[in-house]
Amino acid sequence: KHLSLVMSDLDNFKKINDTYGHTCGDYVLQQIADCISKQLRETDFVARFGGEEFVMLLPETNIKEAVIAMNKLRAYIQQLPLQFNGKTFNVNMSFGVATFEAKDDYNLVFNRADTALYRAKSRGRNQVCAELKKSV
Repeated sequence: KHLSLVMSDLDNFKKINDTYGHTCGDYVLQQIADCISKQLRETDFVARFGGEEFVMLLPETNIKEAVIAMNKLRAYIQQLPLQFNGKTFNVNMSFGVATFEAKDDYNLVFNRADTALYRAKSRGRNQVCAELKKSV
């Protein structure tokens, strides 16, 4: 059985806080958390991981399936109109995906997903990157 771990990050979240205020930032986090929860399967798990990051566990999901699922989620979030105090705007997210192998511990897989997330952000954001040791 496969288990994939996803690290995700709202792109340019500081700009939202700076432009619209922290109340709006909190609203955006709530809306995105709700959106992620609704888009994932019942067997999946999502949690906020400090700041504007979310971590997801996708049971029985290999790396290729996880990348496909996260690209669908990324596209859905990108087109989601958010409204706050009469203003409508959109947000983007970046995702890093890794999969547990036999004998992997959580920290190892977490670090691989986090490295993939960093790569997604450094390549221009609003994209999904898989850990490099996998062929997708």
